Amino acid sequence: MLLWRIGVNVLPTKENLLNRLHVSDAYCMFCKDSIESSSHLFFNCPASRSFWFAVCWGIKTEDLAISLPEDIIKVCLNPPNFPCEDIEKGQVLLRMVFTIEEIWMARNRALHQNCRWDVASSIGMVLTKCSEFSTILTPRTEHVTPSPIQAWSPPPEGCIKINIDAATSATQAAIAVVARDYRGVPLKVWARLIKNTNPLQAETEALLWAAKLAKVERWTKVLFEGDAKICFDAINSLNQSYPWCIRTQLLNTVTLSDCFLSCSFVWVSRNCNGVAHQVANFSLRSKLAFVFLLDNLPPALLAVCKADYPF
Repeated sequence: MLLWRIGVNVLPTKENLLNRLHVSDAYCMFCKDSIESSSHLFFNCPASRSFWFAVCWGIKTEDLAISLPEDIIKVCLNPPNFPCEDIEKGQVLLRMVFTIEEIWMARNRALHQNCRWDVASSIGMVLTKCSEFSTILTPRTEHVTPSPIQAWSPPPEGCIKINIDAATSATQAAIAVVARDYRGVPLKVWARLIKNTNPLQAETEALLWAAKLAKVERWTKVLFEGDAKICFDAINSLNQSYPWCIRTQLLNTVTLSDCFLSCSFVWVSRNCNGVAHQVANFSLRSKLAFVFLLDNLPPALLAVCKADYPF
């Protein structure tokens, strides 16, 4: 849009404003010596010439024949030869466009905010934009991700696998925790209602609750599983960015994990988390909080456990 406005000469430079309105000062914001036209501002002003030389491979704009707005577009589409002959034309165009944009931004800051042109900062801005844009345009290498396991599997002997899930409605949410041993036998099943929240926060709250329950049960080797990928990716990479709304629960969960001899957090697909999913929905529909052992597990949930791991 900026280039189009320059090309059709509708950019509100002081020269254009002078031709349409009463402007008390039509001189360039940087050199104060010439009328601020597009050609002067972007290529002929001494300040702009220095900026071009610093940021765009030592280009000397005084060698370019630019007197009209359309000349600016022509030189961008057909840039001059630079000392670095191996630079692709697309990269040259990109840097020239970002250079023109930064000159315009610096001019506006000087006009409207009375800010001196911080040339070093502007150079960094242009180079950063070019780097980011080039990264986007670089073809990505496709990495084949192994297909996740499509069924629940028991943990190693001596370890307790704890699956967590959450279910939400328009007015309420429920979280569920299911603990099973290496034989696939359900040891305990918990569920409770929590205040209405978004699904990610509910899943993270379920994981924190599971860690608290495992500590109370005095289990020493635990493996937590769930199908909330954002939640499990975040807890395994706390130094990476993740939604701020789950920060407190994640940090508390990590603190609790120090209570166990062995503790890991694994994301699995929904197919591997079916029992916890059913328990959370059962609690949400019935609006009940509960804890079940194997002996009093409702037939419907026992059937789900058997279907999940029939061995």
